[in-house]
Amino acid sequence: MSGSSFAVLVPVGPGEEESARLDDTVDSLLAYEPTARLFVIDDNEQDRNFAARLPSDATVIRTPLWGRGVPPSRYDAIMLGTITALREVQRAPVDWMLSIDTDAIVAGKFAASIEAALSAHPRAGLLGSAHRLCTGEPRVTGQWRLDLLMSALPVQTVLSGGRRTFSTKHPAAAWRCAALLRAARRNGYEWGEHCLGGAYVVTRSLLDRLDLIDPTPWKGGRLPEDVVLGVLCRAAGLDIVDLVDRGEPFGVRHIGLPASPEWLLARGHVLLHSVKDEPGRREADTRAWFRQRRGTGATAERATRAEP
Repeated sequence: MSGSSFAVLVPVGPGEEESARLDDTVDSLLAYEPTARLFVIDDNEQDRNFAARLPSDATVIRTPLWGRGVPPSRYDAIMLGTITALREVQRAPVDWMLSIDTDAIVAGKFAASIEAALSAHPRAGLLGSAHRLCTGEPRVTGQWRLDLLMSALPVQTVLSGGRRTFSTKHPAAAWRCAALLRAARRNGYEWGEHCLGGAYVVTRSLLDRLDLIDPTPWKGGRLPEDVVLGVLCRAAGLDIVDLVDRGEPFGVRHIGLPASPEWLLARGHVLLHSVKDEPGRREADTRAWFRQRRGTGATAERATRAEP
């Protein structure tokens, strides 16, 4: 049994498709970790009244940029929503926080293995799939270098409404981004280093750095929240830790599952991303398979071994 209190953050992007995914993903979470403290980001122009669909103690956080007449840029909405939510979670009596997207699925208990990893890595700030996938494939993140460098300039290129435009950033915000990047690099940060955003853990050590958990410097840039958190983690002098080996919880990939469900479960991976449609596998079928499995009480140890 888990010996600590933890939060789970679920960002829900715009549109009804994302809203519909929320119910099944939360159901999979509560089937295995019913004591999790739930936080949900409603990243949509209109309030979708998620509170009526969630446990009574769940907290719903509205992304702050909606309702200002102009839709937020592709990255700003979820980046600012996530950092705003982290400040909310920081005030809660929790020891760590898991973030999972709506196209992730929980397939087993995970709290005990994360707590064991926290004990083994006391300097961790982020845990997940950072430098490699659970299949052993290395993750390449250096493509974010240019966008990271651009974030430290007073002129930004922004993708909004399908068009690329230029915007200005307050010099103080640009200076702050530059200072954070310098601090991260001094602490061993590799350009673009981060935990893949479909599922990752933020430790209490990083949550407590409210001087860093600030969305203001990053507004108007082209960086997703997981890349920003990688910078903040290293700027805080904390480590970014992979938990993708056999018996460790993360089995994630940017698009589609990294391997078959049977193979992932046989290795003990229970935080899985992404269940969206991919060649040879439909999201509806994948979700139905996991629903049936948790409904029959199957365990990872009983899963059939298969090749990825």
